[in-house]
Order: sequence, then C-alpha cells, then structure tokens
Amino acid sequence: MVEGTSLLFIAFLAGVIFAGVYLYFFYGLNDWWKKVFKSLLFVAALIFLYGFIYQWGMATFEGFEKSYIHSIQVVIESITTSGYGGDAPWKSDFMNIFVVWMNLTGVILVFLAFPLFVFPMIREAIQPHPPESVNLEDHVIICSISKRVSILQDELHSKSIPYVIIDLDEDAVLDLNQNGTLALWGNPSDRDVLESANIEKARALVADMDDENNALITLTARSLRDDLKILSVATEENVIAYHQYAGATNVILPRRILGQSLAERVIVSLSKDLQGVTQLSDELELTEILIEPKSDIVGKSIQESKIRQRFGVNIIGAWFWGNFVANPKPNQVINEHTILLLAGPHDKLTEFRTKTTSKVHEVEGPIIVAGLGVVGRTIAALFQENDIQFTVVDIDEKEGVDVIGDITEEEILKEAGIENASTIILAVNDDRTAIFTTLVLKKVNPEIEIIARVSDVENIGKLYQAGADYVLSLPTVSGRMLFSILVEDDEVLSANTMYEVVRIKAPELDGKSLEGANIRAETGCTIVAVERNGHLVAELGPSFELHEDDQLIVVGSDETINAFRKKYS
Repeated sequence: MVEGTSLLFIAFLAGVIFAGVYLYFFYGLNDWWKKVFKSLLFVAALIFLYGFIYQWGMATFEGFEKSYIHSIQVVIESITTSGYGGDAPWKSDFMNIFVVWMNLTGVILVFLAFPLFVFPMIREAIQPHPPESVNLEDHVIICSISKRVSILQDELHSKSIPYVIIDLDEDAVLDLNQNGTLALWGNPSDRDVLESANIEKARALVADMDDENNALITLTARSLRDDLKILSVATEENVIAYHQYAGATNVILPRRILGQSLAERVIVSLSKDLQGVTQLSDELELTEILIEPKSDIVGKSIQESKIRQRFGVNIIGAWFWGNFVANPKPNQVINEHTILLLAGPHDKLTEFRTKTTSKVHEVEGPIIVAGLGVVGRTIAALFQENDIQFTVVDIDEKEGVDVIGDITEEEILKEAGIENASTIILAVNDDRTAIFTTLVLKKVNPEIEIIARVSDVENIGKLYQAGADYVLSLPTVSGRMLFSILVEDDEVLSANTMYEVVRIKAPELDGKSLEGANIRAETGCTIVAVERNGHLVAELGPSFELHEDDQLIVVGSDETINAFRKKYS
C-alpha cells in the first residue's frame, strides 16, 4: 500500500511537472531549454515507473512490503550507482535482473547527459551574450546590420554621435559587440526590443531591412514615439507611401539615386556640355573627369601636364585605380584610368574636359545595360527620356530585357553587341559578377567604357584593377543620404559622387590660417570655399584666416572627410 508520505511526495512531483508544462507551453522557452525540459520529464517518468516496478517486485518476489518513496530512493541510488541501502542482496532473479537494468540505465543516462546537457550548459555559461538593453541618450537606432549602413556608421562615429544596431542574427550581434560596436539581438519591429534600445531618448531611428520589415519597424517605432525622426530605406518607389503611412519622417531610395548617377555618367559622355557637377557658386564648380587612354596628359606627371597653368582649374584630388589621393604630389603620374577631382569655373572645366579627353563620345556602337533591377530600371528610364539607344541584358526573362543570359559569358556579351559597343553599365547586384564581367569585357572589347555599381565598398578597388572606368557604391550613396538627414548642421552636398562635399562648421580652426592649419596634410581634405556672412569666398590664399562661425565647403573622400570631422568639428 502506498503510504501517506508517498502520496504527498507524488503530489509534490506532480505539481512540479504541472508547473514545468505550464512554463513550456505558455511562457515560452528557447530550443535548448525545451530539449532539457523534455529530457528531464523523460527521466522523471522513468524513475516513477521504476519505482512502481520495484515496489511491486519487492512485495511479489522478495516478500517485503516497501513504501513507494523508499522504492523511489532505491531506484535513484541504482541509477546514480551510489549504493542500495539495506535492501541488498536480493534473492529472486527478477529483482537482481531489474537492479542490473536500472544500473545500465543510469550509465546510459550519464553518458548521454554530458554531451547533450552538461557540456552545452558549461558552454552557455561561459560564452558571451549580447547586452539586453542600452543606456544611451541622443543616439541613433540602426535597425539591421548591412553593408549599406557601413558608411553611415563611420560618419556617425566621426561626429561622436552614439548609435546602437539591432539585428536578428545573434552571432553577428556578438561579433559587433566584441569589436566595440554596441548592438542588440532581437526583432527591430518588436516593442520590447525598441524599448531596450532606449527609444524614448533616441534622436532618430534608421530602418534598413527589406521594404516590408521597414514599414513594420516604422509602425512600431511611431507608436512608441510621436516626435521621433524615423528614416526608412526603400527599394521600390511604389512602397514609399506605405512607409509614410506607417509614420516615416523621411523615405530614401538610394538605388534610384545610384541608377541616376550611373546613367548620368553616360549622358555626360554623350554631351558636349559639361554636366554632372557640384555647383558651389556661379564661379565655382566641382567635377570628376576620367582621363581616357588617348588623352594628351596620359603618362605625364601632374607637374608636366601644367593643368592649372593651361586651364585655370585646380586639382583637389585624384583616384588612382580606385584609391583616393588628396592633393596629389607634382610627380604623381596620370594614367589612362585616373579620375581627377577638379575645382574651377564652369567654362574652364568644360575646356579642360574637351581638350584632354580622347573623345567626347563619338558613339557609334550601342550602350549596354547589364541587370534590370531597381538600378537598371532607373538607368533605362533616364535613357528613354534622353532618346538614348541601349540594349538590356539580364539573366531572367522579364519585360524590358533584350538579351537573356549570364553576363559573364562571352557568348551572351557578343549577342548583346559588345564587340561594337561604346559603353556598358554593370548594374548587377552581385559584385563578383561585375568583377568577372569586367575581366571578360577587357578581353572582348578593350576600348569599351565600363561603368559599374558595387554593393561592398571594399570591392571598388578590385573593379578598378579589373579594368572598370568608373565605380560607385550603394553603401556610399545610402550612408551619405542618411547622414545628411540625421545631422542637419553638417550638410552633405554630393551624395551620388565618388567624392564627398560637405558644408560644415569647424570651431577648432577658429583664428587659424589655412597655411598654419595645414589641413590637407592633417586630414587629406581640401577647403575649396568658405561661406561667411551670407557670402561665398572662393579665393582662399594661404594667409586666409578661419572664423568659428564660418561654414566651410570641404572636399575629400569619405575617409578624409571623417578625419576632418573628428579633428575640427
């Protein structure tokens, strides 16, 4: 008979099991804890079953009435191989076989427990975990890790603006934290996750996942803060309204801007007039000009080319195989793929372009657009508006595609007319495809102009090495656009060019002359003009003294501009 104490013990265990089941189904556990819980239930059920069998066996075969709780004790002792108390030895074969079986069960459970539970438990205890919340204030919440926001992160860091990243990938979040970047693990569209990012005290939120998730993130963030600045990144123009309905303050379309910029490179080449410039005043413009193979300055040093003396324009910087050099030295040689960043009046820049490029595209062959995604469609639309004939190649059959196939295959390129083409725009999403295609193009048509987009800034140099003439990255366009909206006192004037132009205050330069500050040597940037009392001063001599309230027009690469911000603003 089961005694009263046994009944109490069983009732207690039943309560524990019931509580566990409730937690399992209604509270929610992660996969590892669910596995542990199921295993513990199995062991508990096995002990209870063995207890009944032991109690029955002792009464039937040994002639002793044992309480159920005593039977449970013996079962646990047997499974854990810790001893058997006063019941041993047993006379019947059944009980001896049963005890042996319980011993074997214990050994099996121990061998299984270590790899399945003990080792994972130790690993769980010692491995790092992402932070559960942050205590930042006046910070930016960036939703999702992506190459597109890498430039934004650098620019925020240059202005000492704190930020936190939220992402669904736990391993990626751990890596960020270990590398010194504050990140939270979770779904950015969940209220609890945004609250853990201290959204109440944030200055802004950037939603940079896919279109659907960005709308959900925006909706959740807006429900938590009416006054929060929310920037949402969209891929398609037709989703802008939905993001705005959800509460986005600004919606940007970096792919469309990127497509427009790439298309304008071709339109500029086809035009006799200089286009694609950053106008700072009626007398001062900035532009980047590709030096083509048969130009009369190819192979000459900057000093030998006498660009300033011949044309009245200043070299602000140059890209040599994708690497930006601010204020290149006089002995630096200009090669056929050099892109010069020049400053001067419009007519002088136009004259320079006309006299130093090998062709103001005397185009006879076709223009090819590779890839008909968002960027490719934007390029196609601009070409149609400007009555420019072009051929579209894409790997998928869709409306607007002229040649279907893999652009890296020589046969597909020849079918598109590559042997007689003047220009190809590589608007494909995959950087490796763009690099491989460029290598093939240089074999099939060495004279073709190659304009390309990249999704990873690190691949810009690789594309130039492969033979591309002009490369623009999506992260650069996205990061600059987002930063310009987030930081209103630091205006980015050129989001869609290889160079960056900013209008910025630099209080640390107050009272210093341009010669004394030696800004080019310190940061790699160039101050091309100064806005003072509503007037733009473009003639800046070495003795020009800077004031705290001046708005400086600074030109450089993303890296050098960030260096300028850190040092002076």
